[in-house]
Amino acid sequence: VRDIVISPDGGTAYVATAGDHRIRTINIETRVVSTLHGTGSATSSLDSPWGLALSLDGRSLLIGDELNHNIKRLDTRTGTVSDTQTVTGSIADEAAFKDGAGSSARFSSPADVAITPDGLTLLITEAGNYRLRSLNLCTGKGTTCPAGLN
Repeated sequence: VRDIVISPDGGTAYVATAGDHRIRTINIETRVVSTLHGTGSATSSLDSPWGLALSLDGRSLLIGDELNHNIKRLDTRTGTVSDTQTVTGSIADEAAFKDGAGSSARFSSPADVAITPDGLTLLITEAGNYRLRSLNLCTGKGTTCPAGLN
């Protein structure tokens, strides 16, 4: 288990299990565990999901997809993740460093992620580049945080 977040209504826990490349849900009341996304093997959609952050409305789960070197968005209602839902970073699994918007941004092993209280910015710890990055969720532009934070 790499990370866990709770839905805004408190009814569901979302769990990232990097070793089997899955996102699981736990019904808090019944304690039933289900697989929301993933097959148990590394795929193009998730390869070692690490950090999780839930949008303020609970409809999108943002995932630090460590070995795909990008940030993915999972629809919590359907459990779908596709390459078109790559928020930022390379679609292929190439580690690099570059600020930019969408697929022009490059990451190396994005790990933990967190959404700011206003829901507009995603903060990303990047294990491979030893940096703290930010992503404007409205524009999709990824930038490096000020030097004092790196």
